[in-house]
Amino acid sequence: PTTANCPLSLPVTGSGVYDYVSKGSVSADHEDLQDHDYGSFTASGLSHNLGLRTGFEGVIDYIWYTTSSLSISGLLGPVDKSYLGRIVGFPHAHYPSDHVCILAEFKLRFKPETREAKF
Repeated sequence: PTTANCPLSLPVTGSGVYDYVSKGSVSADHEDLQDHDYGSFTASGLSHNLGLRTGFEGVIDYIWYTTSSLSISGLLGPVDKSYLGRIVGFPHAHYPSDHVCILAEFKLRFKPETREAKF
């Protein structure tokens, strides 16, 4: 397996992990690396070239996916605004968490196998 076949979900805007995935790098002076020794990563930062992008953006949670292996076939919509206007906030009896569910449905992209012709 390669990273192109590995979908993932990451939270927390501004964290080192979020910056790494969304921007492709974490600088050596990032707050999350301070007071830790990760060898050359601590001294020079960390970067990648995975080509990831977000499929859904909410207040705190993001669903990241690799476009080479997945395509979005559906997204759970937001909580109805008129309903939100009638409640005090989260959590409450109908939403027992302070987090609202996010959901994405994906289709796998299959690449046809190529084989050399045998004559």
